[in-house]
Amino acid sequence: MPKWAETGQVKIERADQHVRDLERRSVAFLKAPPYRLIFKKEPETGDTVYCWKRRASHPGIPLEWGAIAGDAIHNLRSAIDILWHQATAATANRSRGTYFPFVGAEKLEARLRRVKEPSLKAALQIARGFKPYQTGNEQLWLLHQASIMDKHQVPMIVVCVFEAGAFDIRPPSWWSEADLILQGDLRFTDPALVEDGVEFARTRYGQGLKFNKQIKPTFGIAFGKCGALQGKPVLKTLREFTSIANAIAEAFLRGGLIR
Repeated sequence: MPKWAETGQVKIERADQHVRDLERRSVAFLKAPPYRLIFKKEPETGDTVYCWKRRASHPGIPLEWGAIAGDAIHNLRSAIDILWHQATAATANRSRGTYFPFVGAEKLEARLRRVKEPSLKAALQIARGFKPYQTGNEQLWLLHQASIMDKHQVPMIVVCVFEAGAFDIRPPSWWSEADLILQGDLRFTDPALVEDGVEFARTRYGQGLKFNKQIKPTFGIAFGKCGALQGKPVLKTLREFTSIANAIAEAFLRGGLIR
């Protein structure tokens, strides 16, 4: 049996190198803010509209970043298949099922009931524990979907913003509670994608209200329009994929199915 450290683990380590490479590049790229917010009054509504404006001096994200991310995804997904191939090497008939089983819970259970070979049954039991389907382990399922997507297109990487700054709203001086101040931070549960000219936010104030803002966007990189990955932060997502691949390998090593 081939040694895992000399086969699939090499793929995971290579993926990790890609992630660190992207991180190093993105830190340098985002050192100077690539976008700024501009605002204007909208006559029809009276709203103040905030839009992103790309700085003319800032370069766009290099296209090769998508290829680097795609290489990391491919290495991690193929490492899992290498692992499965090694774990089930003693199975008598491997004409089907030689890939890690990304199937729903019901199909996985049905397959477990049919299987007789000890090594394949043990492998399926470990796979079941990782719930390799969308309603189970979403990140593992997403790695599988990303790998399929990568076969047909290069992942698109775009600038995103994680938080945009702080604000406070003060009532007019004539109000009975004029010393009341409403404060808050502009943060996002998911990164907001940034495109030149796209509206970011709009505000409408009552008469006499004062809106003070400190716009200091925290930029990052996210996947653009590329299927299930769209809007996901690149570095965080790739690190999670790496962690999952390592966890699966550890489980198979502990189970004695690979060495």
